[in-house]
Amino acid sequence: MVKKITLLFVFLLLFSSMTLAKDPKTSSGANNLQIEYPLIDSYKFGEDMTFHFHIFNQENGMPITAADTLNCSFHLYNKSQNHIYRTWFDETDIEDTYDIEVDIDQNNYTYKGIYSYIFQCWCDDCSIIADFDDLGGFVESTFEITTSGDMEVFQPEASFGIIFYLLGISLVLFGLGYSKRRFNKFDITNFILKNMCLAGSIWFMVLNSVIVLTIAESASLGLYQELFTYTWFFGWLGYAMIIFLTFSTLIKAINMWKVDKKKRRYG
Repeated sequence: MVKKITLLFVFLLLFSSMTLAKDPKTSSGANNLQIEYPLIDSYKFGEDMTFHFHIFNQENGMPITAADTLNCSFHLYNKSQNHIYRTWFDETDIEDTYDIEVDIDQNNYTYKGIYSYIFQCWCDDCSIIADFDDLGGFVESTFEITTSGDMEVFQPEASFGIIFYLLGISLVLFGLGYSKRRFNKFDITNFILKNMCLAGSIWFMVLNSVIVLTIAESASLGLYQELFTYTWFFGWLGYAMIIFLTFSTLIKAINMWKVDKKKRRYG
């Protein structure tokens, strides 16, 4: 029964182990506001940051200034696409003649990883073309918060190499645990060694699923939250299985020793 449960658990973890910045977008068209900004891919964790936006009339290429009637909003999202910060601006917030600055406090970034934002504006009566009045535009982009502030490059070859290496160890230990080969001439020792192989197989499978989760976070995969829940559940289940396997092995080994002792005593 223990081996059947172990077999089912290992195959579930095996399945989980085999389960990996968007380009910026902007409004387009001849009658829009054109929003330009320095495209920065990464920022340092634990530091405040400032985004700079310059807004132009696409009809004539002229910048929007404090003389225009402007309204803008900035929306910041985490990797689950939930709002974590928003703020609004108007023409009175234009600094240095052409620049709107968005200051973000470090407390809005509670973890390292991928974030995204949308900055959108509309200008009343800014059009110089007949039959047009108001103009609008937006930009959308993503960035990463890292320990150093430098972009952390995802290297799939090295990551997959680690996954398959640990997967190979798990499968070898799993195979040894179910093999008919004897490791020792004594039945008790042989039984303990085989169950230790099964426990080791489960531990490496749990470790592998955690590595897959880490890779998913580094690669900014959309399934991160689902993988986190899955890994958390099977992680605790894996440790429970190891504890159960350890105690059941100990109890059965003691019973085997008692039976062997009786056989030797009474011939």
